[in-house]
Order: sequence, then C-alpha cells, then structure tokens
Amino acid sequence: MSNHYITSSTYQKDGRTTLFVLIVASLLLLFCFSWLASHRLIARDEGFYTLASQLILQGGVPYRDFFYPQMPLLPYLYGLWSYVWGESYLTMRYFSALIASGIGLQILLMLRGYVRPSLLLLAGLLFATSNFVFPWYATVQTYVLPVFFLNAALLLLLREEQTGTTLFLSGLFVALAGMVRLYFVGFIPLIFFLCPRVRRSRGYLAGALIPLLSVFLFASGEVLWFNNIGYHLLRSDSSFSQALGQKWHILEVLLGLRESVKFDGWQYPILFFAAVLCAIFYVRKEAFVRLVALAGFGLFAMSLMPSPVYVQYFCVTVPYFIVLLIFVLERILCSSKFVGIVSTIVLACVYLLPVRADLHRYTVSGEGVIGINHQRNASTWSLKTQREVVAMIVSNTELGDQVASLWPGHLVGSRQIITPGLENHFGFLVADKLTENERREYHLLSKAELLEKLKKKEVPYFLSWKRMIRSGFKQALNEGGYRKIASADEVLLYAAR
Repeated sequence: MSNHYITSSTYQKDGRTTLFVLIVASLLLLFCFSWLASHRLIARDEGFYTLASQLILQGGVPYRDFFYPQMPLLPYLYGLWSYVWGESYLTMRYFSALIASGIGLQILLMLRGYVRPSLLLLAGLLFATSNFVFPWYATVQTYVLPVFFLNAALLLLLREEQTGTTLFLSGLFVALAGMVRLYFVGFIPLIFFLCPRVRRSRGYLAGALIPLLSVFLFASGEVLWFNNIGYHLLRSDSSFSQALGQKWHILEVLLGLRESVKFDGWQYPILFFAAVLCAIFYVRKEAFVRLVALAGFGLFAMSLMPSPVYVQYFCVTVPYFIVLLIFVLERILCSSKFVGIVSTIVLACVYLLPVRADLHRYTVSGEGVIGINHQRNASTWSLKTQREVVAMIVSNTELGDQVASLWPGHLVGSRQIITPGLENHFGFLVADKLTENERREYHLLSKAELLEKLKKKEVPYFLSWKRMIRSGFKQALNEGGYRKIASADEVLLYAAR
C-alpha cells in the first residue's frame, strides 16, 4: 500500500454528493427495516419486552411491580412510543425500525469524510443485508437502542473540537446505552481511560453518572442485583468448564469454523477479520479507527461474558466492523484502483449470497430460527397469529380480567391483566431455586404455584399453546373445572366454570 494517509478532510463532509447519498441511504434503510418489522417472525424474548412496555403505560414500574431481567430504560422508551402511536407489536417494531435506520445513518456519518461516497452506499448495503442485523434490529429487544446511544457518543467524541457540553453528552449517551443493556456500562471507564481528551474533563463522568444513579430510584440494591445479574447467574446450571466449552463453540460458529443452521454464509467472518486487519495497520495512526475498534472489539469481548452466550448477542458489533471494513477498502482503492474495485465486487458477491435464504427463514419458514426451529412452528410466531390471539382474548374476556398466560407476549395489545409473576416466561427457570419470600420480593411465580392456583380456580382465564397442555397443566385444569372456550392457531384459551 502507498503511504497516502487518509484524514477526515480527504473527502468533503458536506459535499452535494455526500449529502445526497446520506439522504437516499437513510430513506432506503427506513423502508427496508420497516418492511422487516412487519414481516419478521416473532422472537420469543419480544414477549416480555413488549409486555413490560405495556405495563409501564398501565402504571407499572420495573423491579418494583414486575420481574424485568435487564436495565430499565427500554420499556419506558417503547412505552412512550406506544402511548403516541398505539399499543401493538407492529407499532413497537416500527420504533425499532426507526432506530435501526438511525444506526445505519450513524455508520455513514462516522465514515463521512474518510471514504468516497460510493463506499458510503456500500456501507449502508452491508448493514441492511447483514444476517446479524436484519433478523434482530427490527425486533423489540435490547440490541438497537444501546448501539444507537453508543454511536451517538462516538460521533460526539470524533468531533475535532470538543467542549464541556459535547463531553457531557457523550458520557450521557454511553450511560443511556448501559441503562438498556448492562454491559455497555463497561464503556464508561474504557473511554475515560483510553481517550486523553475525555480524561481532562469532568463533564464526561458527570454525564455518565446521572442516568446510572437514577436506577436506584427503581428498587433496592438487592432487587437490582437479582434482576440484572443474580437471575442470569442462577439460570445457568453449567459448570465453569462447560461454560467455556459453550463459549468456544459460539466462537467457532462466529468465525466460520463450524457450521450452524442458525447462521449461514461468511458475512460475519469477513467483517471480523477485516476489522482485525484494519486495527493491526491503522489503530496507532488514526484516532478514528482507534475509537471504532474500541467499540467493536470491546462489544465482542463483552458479548462473550453472559452464560450461556448466544450467537445473536454479537449483532451489536456489526456496525463497527462494517466501518472498519469500509475504511480498509478505501485504503486499498487509494493504493490500487483496479485491486480495490475487484476486491469490492468479490466481497459484495460473497457477502450477499445468503441474504435471500436468510430473509425467507426469518420472515416465512422459521427453519433454524432460534425459538422457532421448524417450518411447522412458523405460523404460531407470526404477527398475524399474535393479532388473532389478542382478538380472541378481547372477544372472550372483559376489560381488566386476569389471564394466566405462559407467554406474556400474547397479551400485548389487549387491556387484560397478566397473572402477577408471569410477566416473564423465563421465570420458571429460577423460581424453584428461590425461597417463597424471594419469589414474592422478585415477583416470580413457580410452576407449582401456578398449578396450585389453577386447581383452586384463583385465575379466571388460562392461555397456552396446545403442546404445553400436558399432564401437569391438564390435570390442574381438570381439577379447577376449566373449559376451553376459544382457540387461535395453536393457542388455547380456558375459562373457569
């Protein structure tokens, strides 16, 4: 490569072509993610995130009134959006689509001035077609919001002129990312110690501390610990060696060393190794690369921390690896236009190969999709079926009736009340490991307690998938005198006689 050195002034940041690319890319990204929001099959975790947002509108408070195993900001933001646009899966999904489009624009803003406009378009294309992005960024989960906030902080820190206000806001945005997903809090000290300009100002830490201290308004330290950390430690029964083995398995899948039905193609390995290459050659020369690499590889390491760890956790690293890949392509084009063009075409062809098949899996067939697995389950997890279930509940119950639902997402969009302790379908995993007093304090219901409630006819309605009505629940429903009054797809509604 030549010794030509790219600075942020190599290309005009506000040139007409660049501005045109930013506008067109933003509109296309918004269209793509809006389409995905309305077609992507439901992810199981969306059930408790969307219900938590609905509970906020009903006056509920995370931790104090219901179990919520994350930091508390997400349900407030989605709840506010729902207050304006209506309570439903689709309206909340559209908020995710808007934030995802914003992340795409942030990627282009980071690269603006460093790369030619054509590569800005390529960055937007790689982002929208990543099988680590479109399956997860259009859902209601803790992926898009923290990435958006962290990107906002990075864009402020990349400004050539820093003021006390920009440093305060950058600290605030990093903390807001941590208020959605806890491990993003790790960037507060990372950025503080690794960025000299940040260390010289108190504004950054002041901005970061305000949101973090506010979390203690929600509950006591013990309750906060359980919801955000204790629960996650308790739900895993793996030994240390088993946990390490599972993390190694995930790493092999991520780096293309092991086949997986859940993720296909070479997209992530391409992004990861290109980011490694960029870091090796340019992290000492370019502050821009240094900061983006810190975010990307920092998140990569943090995503390995939970146990068990899942492949989709690493979707938060993709925006940063795309930025680093595009930077490398710009350097290649500066060195040899022919080599750069050929490299870009080959990369794009390989990268785009799995897109069609992955789109079909996540929007139609459900084959290999986490939580769905087989095509026979796809219709059960469609937005259409969820709307049918809500209509069934509303037409067969009265406003404010209590419903014991084994999956909280079935009640999103209705005004019925879920049985306390069932706000999160993962609660059964740890409830039996807690004492009765602890279950009350953390708002969890064990399976045995729910069965007892059904036997005593303490809940007027019970909602579940047909396949879940096995010996334990079937016996409890019979003893309680419940009868099936309605069904939608595989979902059955029972009422006490």
